[in-house]
Amino acid sequence: MHAACEHNRPESWCDSPHADLISIPQTTVLTSEFFDRFVDCSRLTDLYSKLEYAELVGRFLRGRFPESDRAFFRQLIGEMDDPPAIRSSSLLEDNLN
Repeated sequence: MHAACEHNRPESWCDSPHADLISIPQTTVLTSEFFDRFVDCSRLTDLYSKLEYAELVGRFLRGRFPESDRAFFRQLIGEMDDPPAIRSSSLLEDNLN
């Protein structure tokens, strides 16, 4: 077994002659529950249809995550050595069924 295959790799990759060239970065998934808590903490629930667009944008920019999420973000950022790669998708894009 290649030494590199011992770290978060599907077993089938280890048979590849190029297995030492393939790496899987550390991954963290932030689910939509973070957004939901942001909306709740910022008191933005049910405001989408009641505000003009500019006011809604301003409210979101002034919004805050709960302290528990901010602590999680601080810890996550503190553990990063490289810039993050951020991907956003809708539930429909990720639904494989």
